Amino acid sequence: VNLLTAGKEILLEEGLLVSTEQIQYFSADKRYTKAVLTNGEERRNLSKSLGDWEIILEDVYFLRISRFQLVNCKYIYDFNGNTITLASGEILKASKRNRKNCFDRFMEYTGKYGKHA
Repeated sequence: VNLLTAGKEILLEEGLLVSTEQIQYFSADKRYTKAVLTNGEERRNLSKSLGDWEIILEDVYFLRISRFQLVNCKYIYDFNGNTITLASGEILKASKRNRKNCFDRFMEYTGKYGKHA
């Protein structure tokens, strides 16, 4: 997979096309997904699963940090153990199962592009 250096446009929901650079993270919300945007707006009840978003976003740096969250590397301020601090100050937890792979991909991202947060 060739990874993109900039965002790509995706259809977040019917009638709403956004750049991946506008998305901080996705979070599972029962049968639906919630997207948290960089302007603080939350788009709830998105019909795609996290797995679907993970496939759509495979060519940009989004990390599946747990069963419940998919995070844009661009907005990670710090990754320390299982704690991920976003540029917004929000703190997320990486699961033990995903932690090493996430950290490795985050280091790959920062090695190529630096920290953008």
